[in-house]
This record gives sequence, C-alpha cells and structure tokens, in this order.
Amino acid sequence: MAKTWPSDEDVRASWGLRIRRRRRELELTQAELGAQVGVVTTAVSAWEHGLSIPTPVRQALIARALQCNPVELFPHPVPEEDGPDA
Repeated sequence: MAKTWPSDEDVRASWGLRIRRRRRELELTQAELGAQVGVVTTAVSAWEHGLSIPTPVRQALIARALQCNPVELFPHPVPEEDGPDA
C-alpha cells in the first residue's frame, strides 16, 4: 500500500495544535511565546490556528521556548508557504 502524506492544511493544523498544547502546558501566553521567539502575538495565533507556518529557524526557536525537541512539534515535512513567516 502506498504511503500517503498529510495535506498542507492537516500539517498546519497539527503543528498549531501541538504548539498551543505545549504553550498551555507551560502556562505561557501567546504574547510571552512571541516575545521569546521574536514575533508578535498575531503570528503565534496564526500558527496555532494553522493559518501560517514558522520557518525552520523559527521552529527551532519555538521548540527551545517550549522546552521540547522540534520533532515533537513539527513531525512532518515543511509544506510550501505562500506568505511571510510573520
């Protein structure tokens, strides 16, 4: 059976859920996470809602801020992104 890859939308949604879940476990606000990774609150919200994705460099910063391995948050290949990383 051929392996099917998740859609870009599914990847974004799953990344967003993982970011939100871990941020809440650490009792961080979106503003606090944003400050730690150098973005505004609306960027964190967009990630959590699957509207945009962080760049690979930003992914590493997010994982560090959330005290976890990047693969825990971002287990799938990076989908192509149309817009800026916010």
